[in-house]
Amino acid sequence: MRRRWSELLSVVRGASRSTEAMLTNATVADVDGTTVTLAHTSAPLARRLAEPRNADAIAAAFAQVLGGTWQVRCVHGEASAVAPARPAPQKPQRPAPTRPSQAQARRPEPNRSAPAGRPPADDIPPPPEPPEPDEPLPPEPVDEEEMLAEAALPGDADDQRLDPEAVVLKLLADELGARPLKG
Repeated sequence: MRRRWSELLSVVRGASRSTEAMLTNATVADVDGTTVTLAHTSAPLARRLAEPRNADAIAAAFAQVLGGTWQVRCVHGEASAVAPARPAPQKPQRPAPTRPSQAQARRPEPNRSAPAGRPPADDIPPPPEPPEPDEPLPPEPVDEEEMLAEAALPGDADDQRLDPEAVVLKLLADELGARPLKG
């Protein structure tokens, strides 16, 4: 199947160029009977390849290239991580050699009970949680009529309304060192 992958891609290209482009980084993870599991390292592309129209196009390409009827599954991951693990023959395990100094360290400790009158450490309830700090109350809403009345009051004699253009020109000159153009 892997030897004929390029041929399979060209057949898929005839059906759908986008499916063929998504397949370029996919790998065959497993073949179980007539079901082929493809793995893709990109989760979004694996989901797109698993959509029926793409899976059907790939299955049709497998049928054309290899013959027969195929089912296609697309999953996210590396091919080696997705393929079911084939159990390797197991050697009987020997117990690890121990030294006399290690033998004492491995002995389980005798079950010690809590001193009389004290419950075991697991039965002690956790301390109560500290109380949450008081949250400040939101500020009182400002009465809109009060604000309008305050704005209507005549200002101080020093408070003069400035021309917005003059304010901008002064700001530009003070902050940026700009000078007006003569023209």
